[in-house]
Parts: sequence; C-alpha cells; structure tokens
Amino acid sequence: MKDFSTDYQADSRANRLEDYELEKSSTTWFLNLRGSEEATRHIVGALPRAKVARPAAGERQWPQRIRLDFEPPPSLTELLELLKTVYVIEIKYPDSLNAALALDFYQDSADGAGPQPTETGEWIRRVKRYGEYHDLPQPEVDAAGKQLCEALFDTIAQHDWFAGADRVLLVPGHVPGPSAGFMLGVNVAEQIGRPRVEVEPVTAGRKSAKQMTTKERAGLLAGYRIREDLTGETVLIVDDLYQTGSTMTGIARAARRAGATTVLGLAATRTLSTSTTVDRKLRESRRR
Repeated sequence: MKDFSTDYQADSRANRLEDYELEKSSTTWFLNLRGSEEATRHIVGALPRAKVARPAAGERQWPQRIRLDFEPPPSLTELLELLKTVYVIEIKYPDSLNAALALDFYQDSADGAGPQPTETGEWIRRVKRYGEYHDLPQPEVDAAGKQLCEALFDTIAQHDWFAGADRVLLVPGHVPGPSAGFMLGVNVAEQIGRPRVEVEPVTAGRKSAKQMTTKERAGLLAGYRIREDLTGETVLIVDDLYQTGSTMTGIARAARRAGATTVLGLAATRTLSTSTTVDRKLRESRRR
C-alpha cells in the first residue's frame, strides 16, 4: 500500500501522475489526483467543461481536485492512465506554452551505477548516433526512429487535447540539414494526418542548446519566427529532447505571434542533470 502520510512533493522538472479516484456527489463528479498541479492543466485542456476545485481543508492524500458537472467520458480514464506512464513537464512560461509532456527522462538511475539511458533515451542515442552508435547502420537508425514515432503517436492518440491539434510545428536544428527533432515532427505529422509548419531560427548557425550559456539560452525565447498564419489554431511542437525548455518556449512564442491560441509540446525525453539528485531520490522513493 502506498504511504500517504506526508504531503505530495512534486519534482520541479517533470512528474508522473501517482494515482487518482473519481468521487460522485449527486449530479457532480469530483476527480481527485495525487500529482503535480500541471496534471490538472492537461485534464482541463482535454475536457474544457471541467473546472479546477479546491481540495478539502487538510487534504494530504489528494492535493489536486477537479469538478465535473457531467458524466466522465471513457476517454478520461484513458488520459489518466496515460499520465501515469509519461511525464508532465513543469511549464515556466504558461503564457507561451500551455502544456507539455515527455515520454520519459533521458537517463535514469540503475542499480546504483549512476544515470543510464532509459529505453527511450537509448532510441534517441541511436537516432542521433551518439557515442558507440556513431557508425550505426542506417536500417538500425531508422528502426529506432520508428519506435520513437510510434511511442509519440500512441501518446497523442490517448490525449484528446493533443490529438485535437490543427498543425505540427517542426523544430529546426542547430546545424544544416534536418535534425532528429525535425524528422520526428515530420513523421508524427504524417501519422496523425496534420499539416506541418516549418519554424525558422532568427540567427543561423547557432550552438546547440546544451552548449549555450544561460544568457544565450535566454536569447532563444525570441530566436524563432513562423511565416504562416496560425490564427485561432491549436498547434503541437514535437522534439526529441526537452532540456531547459528555452527552445520549445521560443517556438511557442513564435507561434503566438503567428496567431496560435493554444501551443502544446511533446518531447521524446526530458533531460536529467546528474548534479540534481534531491528530486530524483524523492521520485525513486515514491516508486517503492
């Protein structure tokens, strides 16, 4: 049995939904959640008639609560189960990016050996030909890319808010030629049958985000432009890695300037800083 003796503590980077329960009161349903506040953003996005409610005073088991003045649709359970398996990313700039998910962390702790690539992280390494995969044959690179695309597509299919996106925004790389994130966006757009939109960097030949200083990453927030008219649309940004969020937020801001009403983000992985261990240890203790 899970220990609910202490208040819920969210990881500042990303969280899975720990648990939920539906409670009926006359004609009203209440959805109680044990998870971060970001999870409620996804549920209300998928069910616009739902409203965030205040938990009962002193409530520790269910820190988040949503009111439903209608019978919950079957798709709600599918979404809740999805949120227990993927990571909901904390949004620093909700006026730009409405919500974002990652399939998994790029690395995870394994048997005390330090962070090791997760299965999804391993797919990323193969697609990007990192490390020992530098000379990986193209068929194996393609196979890893296919697995990533299928996992992203399945996530979209289980999330009504994401599945309702009008277009997919393609993330430009920092070197000439299509990046891994760009190609993931192309393939996901094709799979879900949505038009794709190219995003242009304001400055060509930039560094990769992980090589930038804090000041340089801040420049990414105004570092993109979109020439197409996105007025009134919901758009989805697809990328391979979510690190600081500067790239996705910068593209989201470009989409807002182009008229988009809602901007959602979906990354294959959320990176994990090896120097940040407190939140990670907390998450691992909750899994046991």
